[in-house]
Amino acid sequence: KGGQWRSVVASWVAHHDTVSDSQRRDLHRYLESYVPPILAFVAATFSGGEVGGNGGEEYSAPRVLSLLQSLDTFGADAAVEEVFVFCCMWAFGTQFGLTADGVDRRIAFSEWWRAELSWSVALPSEGTTFDYFLDTSTMEFVPWKDHPSLLKTLAFDSDSSAPGEVIVPT
Repeated sequence: KGGQWRSVVASWVAHHDTVSDSQRRDLHRYLESYVPPILAFVAATFSGGEVGGNGGEEYSAPRVLSLLQSLDTFGADAAVEEVFVFCCMWAFGTQFGLTADGVDRRIAFSEWWRAELSWSVALPSEGTTFDYFLDTSTMEFVPWKDHPSLLKTLAFDSDSSAPGEVIVPT
């Protein structure tokens, strides 16, 4: 049970010749180290109604790989795990949201990640894991709030604007 993601990953890797043999080995090692505990956490913590919007957690592993398609732009192989961790946190963690009773499951995911999966990539201890991005020039996690130029303020008036004016196509 829960092994579908391995088949999807194997297919993805087989069809992406831009991934070097070294990166391929690293990706397999990271996927095997991170994905099974994440899926176990999801299964043990959240009911089906609390996860969703992205098509299911078994498809988050290929999302991680899609985010990693341009690994060569990040430089040294030593940075592959940092990039992987950033992509993995966002691919898996952002499928969670508020429950019917107002509990933010992203906070639970973030706290669990820090307690269970931060053995080799250090994350800041304040806020949630989603309060940080990976600065590719330093390969360190830095707060979004410290880089306001990365964030755009959006004025939206639901009475006069159409939702399509603010939805980002993905």
